[in-house]
Amino acid sequence: PEGFTCPHCGGKDFTKEKDTLDCWFDSGSTHYASLMHRTPELWPADVYLEGADQYRGWFQSSLLTSVGALDRGAPFRQVLTHGWTVDGQGRAMHKSLGNGVDPADLIKEFGADIVRLWAASSDYHADVRCSKEIFKQIAQNYLKFRNTARYCLGNLNEFDPNNLVPAEQLEELDRWALTKLDKLVKECRQAYNGYEFHLVSHAINDFCVVELSSFYLDILKDRLYCEEKNGLRRRSAQTALFLILDAMAKVFAPILAFTCDEIWQSMPHRDTDDDRNVLLNQMPEDFAIYALDEAAMAKWDTVMKLRQDVNGVLEKARADKRIGKALEAHVTLKTDDAALKAACAGVNLAEVCIVSACDWNEPEEGAEVGQGVNFPALTIGVSEAKGTKCPRCWMHSEHANAEGLCPRCAAVIAKLDVEL
Repeated sequence: PEGFTCPHCGGKDFTKEKDTLDCWFDSGSTHYASLMHRTPELWPADVYLEGADQYRGWFQSSLLTSVGALDRGAPFRQVLTHGWTVDGQGRAMHKSLGNGVDPADLIKEFGADIVRLWAASSDYHADVRCSKEIFKQIAQNYLKFRNTARYCLGNLNEFDPNNLVPAEQLEELDRWALTKLDKLVKECRQAYNGYEFHLVSHAINDFCVVELSSFYLDILKDRLYCEEKNGLRRRSAQTALFLILDAMAKVFAPILAFTCDEIWQSMPHRDTDDDRNVLLNQMPEDFAIYALDEAAMAKWDTVMKLRQDVNGVLEKARADKRIGKALEAHVTLKTDDAALKAACAGVNLAEVCIVSACDWNEPEEGAEVGQGVNFPALTIGVSEAKGTKCPRCWMHSEHANAEGLCPRCAAVIAKLDVEL
């Protein structure tokens, strides 16, 4: 206005700015300045990312300027929109409400990877809630992944991944785990390609909790801890663990960049890998070479359900003081379900159920008896295992040697003594 004086310098002469025609025209033509003019080989942009309010804003003005001025179509291949960050109650963050969250404070309290995992675990198409309570839950999911990685790392000491056990020599249970890994990797690659980052974090969390921790890794402990160090059965387990850890570190690295590289720096590598940083390596494509067919996978689904039924009766036997630990149990199974028996044929059910003995027979006198939930026609008996408790593997055996070792552990120790 006339007579106005600049409060900073005291100047009184002003010139009207003519470089801005219209804010939307200017922002909508940035594709020309940043790509077409400077790096035309990169035009059009791979993705435009903004809030949902920009459909009639930046997205539209970019499209109009590109089509109208350049006659080259849209300046982007894809458009990605997101919601807003709100507080734990779904309210917009305002200073007046005092509900704002400083990312620096969250990083200081929870760590950068937890903040990254929160962002990647949220479906950004809708508004994303942010609160310390939500971050605490995210931290629990993070620990599940980290603990799974620790388990794998702890059992890969001195393992050479350049000498993996061939697929045809792997234990079938290990191939079951790698078939599940194959499915996980394919799902995650598809989710990344579709910018569905929350599907990646949820899939990996489910894999760690459902397939690994509650089933596979639990069963694996005996093989890893008690079998011959360089025996085929133990190396089969280590091969599967290496492939699982290697794949999870590479697949999760775009989200948990720091944690996955910490894992990468602690694990063994194949000669074809770049050991400097996990992000310098390609994501795995698939593990089809290890995959079981549908019939074999259906069989293991049946075995998992049977294990759940057995665990239910084991818990009751523990509560009734019939046994202390599961390894003190002898489990008997009885059913007229021929399909169930056929599915379990050839499976070491004692190993799967982590008990000293498991066979198809009538329940012993005085046993804890229960019916299956997944298989109501299945009668499960739990009684105290006979024989001596092996001091090495803690399984009970009626064929222990003079030192109390079961035949398996006695053979391992004897070979170890010879090697020493």
